[in-house]
Amino acid sequence: MSATVTKVMSITREDFERSLALFAPGVQLDMVGQAVVATASGSARLSFEGLGKRRLGGLLSMPQARITLDLSDMPEIERGAFLRSFDIAFQRGGG
Repeated sequence: MSATVTKVMSITREDFERSLALFAPGVQLDMVGQAVVATASGSARLSFEGLGKRRLGGLLSMPQARITLDLSDMPEIERGAFLRSFDIAFQRGGG
């Protein structure tokens, strides 16, 4: 598994920070949108980059952000579990 994962998510910085607080209590984004999450035997560096809104059709627009997860300071064996936990914590409901 690659040590760097990039995702484009429909999320605002405020919503990202709220989900990050639940995923990793006590961890906050700094002024430039970066955070470090400590794990059992390493760490993950997260980066938030707002991309503006994406217009879908004539009436709907959604926020977009590029999220980069640098897992190079984490043993490869832990990366999959970390990403699954991240995805669950940042999952949005719909329906």
